Amino acid sequence: MTKNEITKVVENIKQLESMAEEIKRELKKEKEKVSTFMNENNTKKYIGVDFTITISEYERKTLDKVSLIADFGSLEDYEKVSLCSRLLIK
Repeated sequence: MTKNEITKVVENIKQLESMAEEIKRELKKEKEKVSTFMNENNTKKYIGVDFTITISEYERKTLDKVSLIADFGSLEDYEKVSLCSRLLIK
């Protein structure tokens, strides 16, 4: 691949990433409208002509790393480290 070709590929990636971010923002707005509709109608499930909307609650538990370190000291013996690769284009 030539320098001109890679430049065009990177420009295309940047354009696609920009479009993806715009779509994510628009999708979030549309989902907020659906959530508002469900809350205003005080319902957890809505069945339309060709779709079903369901809102479910769940509990998520996390650990407070700062408190664990304060109580037990270093957590180094319990840490898992994974080597990852990421492509970053600015």
